[in-house]
Amino acid sequence: DAGARGVAVRPPEPGLVYHAFVDMSGGSADDAVLAIAHRDAEDRVVLDRMGNQGPPPPFDPRLAVERFVAVLREYGLAAVRGDRYAGETFRADFERHGVRYEVETRTKHQLYEAFEPVLNGRTVVLLDVLEVEQQLLGLVWRGGKIDHPSGEHDDWANAAVGALLRVTSR
Repeated sequence: DAGARGVAVRPPEPGLVYHAFVDMSGGSADDAVLAIAHRDAEDRVVLDRMGNQGPPPPFDPRLAVERFVAVLREYGLAAVRGDRYAGETFRADFERHGVRYEVETRTKHQLYEAFEPVLNGRTVVLLDVLEVEQQLLGLVWRGGKIDHPSGEHDDWANAAVGALLRVTSR
């Protein structure tokens, strides 16, 4: 299921277990993006919320962390997963706000590769967010890895895939 057209955000619901993934940015060119997902009663993985830092680049990435912490709290989350980008910087920033930052051990190529069977299994419910759709559809094989085309971005796709895989435990 590609998603319900017109649904850009699913508000938090009591009793659901949410998972979050963040693709951080240094603030100069790429968006910093947060994604939140859950598994529903029909055993589908559902993308609930996507959001970026607010103002377009350039932006202060520390303000993005504050924005994301507020959203994580709305969904009752005290942890977020993300990559090793910028070493310990973002881990320390999130933890300063009481949110545990778990480092993803897989590369984005490995995340995309793990997501393919989940997506093809038709158990994914996405949001109607143009950036996610464009970036997922734009992924290509480059140098033996799944990646975005040269000159393009995949921050929205990476965050969405990371959150959805956290729900599947793949």
